[in-house]
Formats: sequence, C-alpha cells, structure tokens
Amino acid sequence: MEDLVKKKRVRGGHRSSAKKLVGKIVERLQSESPDKDILWLRQSQTNLKEKIKTIRQFDEQIIDIISASKEEDVDELVTQEIEDSDNAIAELERILLELEDELCKLRQSTPLSVSTTQNAADASLNQSHLSTSSDMSVGKIVRAKLPKLELRKFNGKICEWQEFWDSFSSSIDNNEQLSDVDKFA
Repeated sequence: MEDLVKKKRVRGGHRSSAKKLVGKIVERLQSESPDKDILWLRQSQTNLKEKIKTIRQFDEQIIDIISASKEEDVDELVTQEIEDSDNAIAELERILLELEDELCKLRQSTPLSVSTTQNAADASLNQSHLSTSSDMSVGKIVRAKLPKLELRKFNGKICEWQEFWDSFSSSIDNNEQLSDVDKFA
C-alpha cells in the first residue's frame, strides 16, 4: 500500500502540472491576439500529449495495485479509480483537441498569406523581365520557371474538405495558365 500512496502522489503532481499547462493554453487560445505564438502552441501540444501519456501510465499502475489488493471493496475502488482517471484524461484530451484545431486554423492562414505575398512579388518581377526583353517575338508564349506551388494536404477530416477543395480548385484546377502536365505534377 505504500507503493500505492507514492504513485498517487506522483500522479497528483503530474495532474497538477497538466492543469497549470491547460490554464496557460486556454488563456492563449482565448486571447484575441492575431500573433498567437505557433511555436509555443506546438510545444504546449507536445507537452500536453506527454503529460496525458504519463498520467495514463500512472493510472494503469495504480489500478493494477488496487486490483491486486485483498480488501473487500476492491471492485468499488477500481471502479472509482477508473472513473476518476477517465474524467481527468477526458478534460485534458478536450483541451488538446481545441489546441489542435487552433493550430490547424493558424497553419491554414499563415502559409497562405506568406505564399500569396511571395507569388505577387514573383509575378511582378517576372512581368518586369518580360516587358523589358526586346528580342522576344510577338506571338510566342513565355513561361517563367516559378517555385513549385504547395497546397496543404487533405488530412481526411470531413469538416476541412471544403476549404481544401476551394484552395485546390482556385489555385490549380481552374487555373487556365497551367498546362495539364503542370496540374498533375
């Protein structure tokens, strides 16, 4: 039983640490700041996943110790311990899902604005090169070597399908300046 008390204390410490982390995450997610620190959020996501894993391991060890004891009310103790651990883990996983959703939104908005700015700069640079060239024939189509267009991959979440399809359709499928070979590549 001494081992049980020790493991419960350590698990309690991990749960307390996880609650503090969750508090910080919730505070960041609720802030209206447009420059949410993606790196900090990703690090917090990793830390929270590790905390959940550690707490689950302690939960399993504690349940094993309780179920191996010879007390009369073992079944009630095991049931109570499982319910408590399920509730604690469910709350942590809910926050983890909210964090992952926010990161997904931030990832979608950040690369788009960067690539749009970069493509606009590339287009104006290419346009200036085309207009200053005097040795080009009038009817000839010139293709500039542009950086490869990268789309966010569809990850299978049905709620993100429309955003993915709109992005794909506008940048590739309906782009008449791309040849069929370029669309396939």
